[in-house]
Amino acid sequence: MKTSLISPFVPRLASKTAGFSVPSPAGLERVMKGPPERKTFSGGMDNRGSGGKDVGPTSTWRNMNEKKYNGWTNYETWAVGLWIDNEQGSYNYWREQAEQCYTDTAKNASVFEGMWSRRSAAASTLGDQIKEAFEEERPLADQANIYSDLLTAALGEVDWREIAFQILADITEPEDPSVQIISGYSRAQAIEDGVLIDISKTAKEAGFKYPMVLTSAVWGKYVIVPEGAEGQDEQGRLWDILNMLRFAIRNDESTNEVSFSLYVNNSGKPESVYLKSICGPGDDAEPVITIMLPTED
Repeated sequence: MKTSLISPFVPRLASKTAGFSVPSPAGLERVMKGPPERKTFSGGMDNRGSGGKDVGPTSTWRNMNEKKYNGWTNYETWAVGLWIDNEQGSYNYWREQAEQCYTDTAKNASVFEGMWSRRSAAASTLGDQIKEAFEEERPLADQANIYSDLLTAALGEVDWREIAFQILADITEPEDPSVQIISGYSRAQAIEDGVLIDISKTAKEAGFKYPMVLTSAVWGKYVIVPEGAEGQDEQGRLWDILNMLRFAIRNDESTNEVSFSLYVNNSGKPESVYLKSICGPGDDAEPVITIMLPTED
């Protein structure tokens, strides 16, 4: 038998609606919506003699149309969240998924660019996963009747992202994406892997006081001497880059990102190419400079 990864909420509905044991419409409505609103008699007194005033626990149900229930958006969202949280297997599974979604945000371009927080990006992904899981295991999906319609309507009211945010509430990693990215793949590791090329020694000789690297793309295109390019060496081509960067910085010292151009001879004819330099925090928050192609981040 297939084990559900979500909660006993869906199997319980399935057992109540299987075969000839289908509950009455009012019974199914109570499963999804809670007890019906009490009716008030024409004399202004309800069935508990309170003069139409809500009394006791059942008064909560009169507030359903206000889209608030126990601090959640609505009853449907609260019910799904409750079942996920109260069933041990379901809780452990979705907690693991939440941690994975949060970890994956370190690679999310929208997070890196500051468009989303890490928690918002993780909640969006996790919410979609929870919704998909519940919809895949929804009973009555292949039937066309009032009970299927009621269940579809109830699930349609669920705020899946709100549930995801609640599960993510216990994730305590830092919100700053740069912290996670550095800890996951540091500048030192990038240099060791050849993704960045450390040119700090030459940069210091050229008058730069901060550590400096080139991306491997810049190194491969504009420092390594291509075949057929005579009378050049890597050191001279590197110095050309550093000299042009130094001039560009002197012309604009008010920013930590500078674009500059230089002539590079790769095919027997000098051509103008563009590069950019960014000064930002390194692994230990010290200022470091990275030279890259204009299309690189």
